[in-house]
Amino acid sequence: MRWVEQQLTISFIIGCQYTRDLLPCSLLEEWQNSIQNDEFVQQLLTSYELLVDSAEQPRERPKDYQQQKKFFSGKKQRHTFKNQFVSLPKGTDIVDVVVGERGPEADVNLLRKQQPNFSDEQSFKGDKTYIGAERTTTPQKKPPKRELTRLAKRV
Repeated sequence: MRWVEQQLTISFIIGCQYTRDLLPCSLLEEWQNSIQNDEFVQQLLTSYELLVDSAEQPRERPKDYQQQKKFFSGKKQRHTFKNQFVSLPKGTDIVDVVVGERGPEADVNLLRKQQPNFSDEQSFKGDKTYIGAERTTTPQKKPPKRELTRLAKRV
């Protein structure tokens, strides 16, 4: 019986590796192995304005005090991981994912760390947390007691 369990475990591990090759996490990871394909994907992506957003995911409270300070998010009032998603304009395909960063890490800092992975001409579109990031457009806030101009609404 022990031999059968070992064979099943080995088959499972090999199957996971093949599945990872066939179903990568992101488009960048999918094309990472081939330089020619990487250049093609980078060129293809620059024709789109990619959407960027982040989410916080709860985690167990660490036992160590320094770890507690490191992962405590004042916004959510709990210990969290931060995940960032970069997708095509309609959200049909995920281009890149950042998983498991510290909860209090600013969204704009996560994007700044990821931008070197993209072409220099690549543009992004994000919410108000991404103000100040290079090559990123963010929505304009409505002035108090006034309406946005037509141009600002279009953007």
